[in-house]
Amino acid sequence: MAEIVYYYLFKTTCRVDGSAFFGIHRSLNPRWIEDGGAISYYGSGEKLRAKVARYGMQNIDVDIIQTCATYDEAKRGLDRILSPATLADPLCLNMPQPVINQRISEGLIGKPKSAEHKEAISVTQTGNQNALGTVMPESAKLAIKESKTKIKWWHNKATNEEIQLEIDEDPVTGFELGRLPKTK
Repeated sequence: MAEIVYYYLFKTTCRVDGSAFFGIHRSLNPRWIEDGGAISYYGSGEKLRAKVARYGMQNIDVDIIQTCATYDEAKRGLDRILSPATLADPLCLNMPQPVINQRISEGLIGKPKSAEHKEAISVTQTGNQNALGTVMPESAKLAIKESKTKIKWWHNKATNEEIQLEIDEDPVTGFELGRLPKTK
């Protein structure tokens, strides 16, 4: 038997100042909020988190505006509520989509780094051979050498041949350090 999914269009209100957040919650519980259980979701966003941090959950109410059969139905209801005028209201805790998109982009791209920051990173990476592996402490090199473990791959592009040599062996003429590049 398939489980029934409910989509709740809800309003989270701060009792202290009347500010509100509107959202959609997906649940298998047909009586979400009404059953008296703990509310596991009351919304998201930095404005709402700031209200909860400032006034506490005891001053936050969550009310169901509408129970919907589909997400699309709930989204249409939310879009009707979150008009440009509503989003411009200082008591609305929702953020306009362009602001959300901008913050997501900033998070993915990161913030520009200063020359000092770049230099500090560079200093920590000095000697790191990245593609060939990280810089290995001498004690680890000695342990590998003593165990005669084969750890370095060498390849010859001309013959498509790969070999593995022990750490103290000299490379074979015509071979380069590393595995063969993968072909698609």
